[in-house]
Amino acid sequence: MRAIILDFDGTVLDTETPVYESWKSTYADHAVELPIELYGRCIGSSDDRFNTVQYLESSLGRSLDWEEINPKRRAISKGLLEKQTVLPGIVELLEQAKEEGIKLAIASSSPRDWVEPLLKKFGLLHYFETVVTLDDVEQPKPAPDLFQTALTQIGIDPEDAIAIEDSPNGCIAANAAGLYCVLIPNPVTRFLKNEHYDLMLHSLKETNLADLKIKLKNRSGKMKIRKATTADAESIASIIESVSELQTVADRGHQINVEVIYSNLERCQDAERSTAYVGESVEGEVLGYCTVHWAPFLFLNGGEAYITELFVRPDARSTGLGTALLEKIEHEARLRGCSRLSLNNGKASESYEREFYHKRGWTERDQMANFVFDLNQNPRYAED
Repeated sequence: MRAIILDFDGTVLDTETPVYESWKSTYADHAVELPIELYGRCIGSSDDRFNTVQYLESSLGRSLDWEEINPKRRAISKGLLEKQTVLPGIVELLEQAKEEGIKLAIASSSPRDWVEPLLKKFGLLHYFETVVTLDDVEQPKPAPDLFQTALTQIGIDPEDAIAIEDSPNGCIAANAAGLYCVLIPNPVTRFLKNEHYDLMLHSLKETNLADLKIKLKNRSGKMKIRKATTADAESIASIIESVSELQTVADRGHQINVEVIYSNLERCQDAERSTAYVGESVEGEVLGYCTVHWAPFLFLNGGEAYITELFVRPDARSTGLGTALLEKIEHEARLRGCSRLSLNNGKASESYEREFYHKRGWTERDQMANFVFDLNQNPRYAED
């Protein structure tokens, strides 16, 4: 790794939440909602993709006095912005990169007179060899222009650099520029659908420069996560046959065959109830899969994503595929407004023994009993 290119808004400093909240307040003053799905079009890009002024006036069917409205909106945004601090892990990463001679750049769809004063205010400007903004390119993100310009100015090839982003538009731009992209969603962008990243983290505190170097070095072997189709039935059957702990399923009389898997995958095409994902290599070979069911809970603020299967072929373990499958489910669960994820992990399984879920922040509930009623073994309920 020779360079790191960071987005600014929402990545270095969470300016996006204050701005969004200020617009939500303005819309609320006029009894109009501002859904994040709509506003998200301009996050990491420009008003050309979603114009907040035009949308509000169109919704009301009349023009508004923005000379009167804007001062109040900006005051709300400024007040919230003054409470912000540099996002976790940013300064530590910048210091590590500086010590190791790794070049640093900013690539932002915002204008220079917004980005540089804030970098100066928080004492960060001196870390960056170049700051590329909307003023320097013809097209903002999701076009790759900002990243390409930054790479040119620091004299680094894309295969030797990573991008750190928070939004779908930014990730698309980074991918188009040929960069390995680390996604760190913020409180606003975590609700936006995004499939264009290589690695997703909650915070830069979860990684370090050495780990990112390894990720970049191994990018040629990165996995692709996608929704499973019925065409994946044979590959999934092969994975099931290779996982030793699944042999107990066959021992209990449940036949494992392609026809059963095919039929179940058909049911999973109803994405509102159940979804199956597969992880495949760059060559297109399916190496792991998972299934998740979207369950409503009347007493929870949001439903539950219940993971019934997550298995990786033995020769593909320790490649990050299991983590990538979990990240995919977590991201989708957040988009659906779920309040939690849950699963059962056999205590004799290899994943339990190596604390796969514990290490990723999952909590084992000692107070809960796991009951199973096998309908094949119990044709009818026993009398009390």
